[in-house]
Amino acid sequence: MRDGILISFEGIKGSGKSTQIHRLAEHLHGLGFQVLTLHGPSAARRQQYRESQPGRSPARLDPTAELLLEAAAHAQQTQEVILPALNAGYAVLAESFFDAAAARAWARGVDLLTISSVQAVATGGLSPNLTFVLDLDVQAAQARQINDWLAASDGEPPSASLDTTFEQDALRTGFLEMALRTRPRARLTWGDSSAEKIHEQIADTVTPVVVERLKLNPSGPQPLGPDDFDGLLQATLALNGRFEPARPVQTH
Repeated sequence: MRDGILISFEGIKGSGKSTQIHRLAEHLHGLGFQVLTLHGPSAARRQQYRESQPGRSPARLDPTAELLLEAAAHAQQTQEVILPALNAGYAVLAESFFDAAAARAWARGVDLLTISSVQAVATGGLSPNLTFVLDLDVQAAQARQINDWLAASDGEPPSASLDTTFEQDALRTGFLEMALRTRPRARLTWGDSSAEKIHEQIADTVTPVVVERLKLNPSGPQPLGPDDFDGLLQATLALNGRFEPARPVQTH
């Protein structure tokens, strides 16, 4: 029996997913849950494939091929990281689960039947208990990325990695379509509010679900041993390649 809970955050780049995951991790920690945060493996797999194809334009990657590559990465992550953490009673917070791959594929013209079939195989039927889709205007999201980079004053300039406005608009539409089709687990949240206000809305939604989980499992989450936890962390790092995920939060 899976005693944990899986909560995913979806949205275009710059919509605030990382900020909200960090805030929710702290909130759930206070409620007594052990928390594991992770990025979806999709970005790493796409980048690795593109780097293995010299001279190939990223735009020429076939949409169905891209979906299958992402599905393989999600299947591995589900089996090696997510299911063991859920079975141990963790709250798993995923920055992009398969909905991101589905939204991207839909935006690029892959039919919904193909997407749903691939998703069922990749995740073994696992879907998040809750999904928060942070919706934000593309220009506002890109401006936020640039401001974050200017504040940090390090790393790659965002202008070198930003997708085109057209690509992000299409992806945003894809996320909205996926949110519509995955109700009621998907909750649409306007990402232009303050980070604190968004967190309060998310926490108000999540807390009753977590409390119900605790009632079903009155002994509370069963802590993983140090070796088990390190194994989950290493598996997450390996699956994400050189894209290091958010550091998991482990309670004691």
